[in-house]
Amino acid sequence: MKPILEVKDLRVTYPGQTKLFGGSDSDSIAVRGISFKVHSNQVFALVGESGSGKSSTGRALVGLVPAAGGEAWFRPSEARIQADARLAALMGRFGRDGALNLLTLPAKEWKPLRPLVSLIFQDSRAALNPRMKVGDSIAEPLLIHRRERGSALQEKVRLLMEKVELDPSLASRLPAKLSGGQRQRACIARALALGPELVICDEMVSALDVLVQNRILSLLTMLQKEAGTSFLFITHDLAIVSGFADCTAVMKSGRLLEVGETSQVFQAPEHEYTRTLLDSVPRLNP
Repeated sequence: MKPILEVKDLRVTYPGQTKLFGGSDSDSIAVRGISFKVHSNQVFALVGESGSGKSSTGRALVGLVPAAGGEAWFRPSEARIQADARLAALMGRFGRDGALNLLTLPAKEWKPLRPLVSLIFQDSRAALNPRMKVGDSIAEPLLIHRRERGSALQEKVRLLMEKVELDPSLASRLPAKLSGGQRQRACIARALALGPELVICDEMVSALDVLVQNRILSLLTMLQKEAGTSFLFITHDLAIVSGFADCTAVMKSGRLLEVGETSQVFQAPEHEYTRTLLDSVPRLNP
């Protein structure tokens, strides 16, 4: 079976800062030609230290930062193509072999893809409009893409909140009145509102305490099994992915050092850097 996402030689470069008296610094290379595949109904973890380029990878895949080169072929399911005339038209214009290159797709053509590819940010406080009620934030994608209104919209929001184990009574509150874990659940509900086939999670649990982290990861595992959603899970913490991800890629200085099944990466790491990361994972001394 062909992968839902196939990244080939992705490169991301940030321009250097302009100097006061002319000239500019050299460009900063964040991602140096990486390649990997995410299959349907799979959790693929991208792990690396701060500055390794993993977040730039995720942002480039959803068009938030421009890619300097490479390809990222996203393959929507045939059922979604047949159900959405706009998506079918997009595939007809830009598709190749049933897939779209996310890196070269014009920005104005992204709208039919937004329901299929979602991004969950690290900072849930910044991801939610501070002046918008939580329920309204969750409802916003449904308003934009499906134009649902009235009681049907409110019922959908209630079901989404229940799905992520968030009390529906919190829908009328502002984000500042919620805990970090509650806000992240609201972000998950918002990301899942349109039934995406691929969700990119960018350090989404790094700001949460360990207990809340475990609850969020358990929730994602349950949702992934129910809906068959694929996840690209970006994190700096190798310990988090041990019982969560199917496949793990280790990234350093913009390059992938090691890619394999998570159990293989943990039990028999091939690269010295991976072994260093594993050695740094805290362990209880019985």
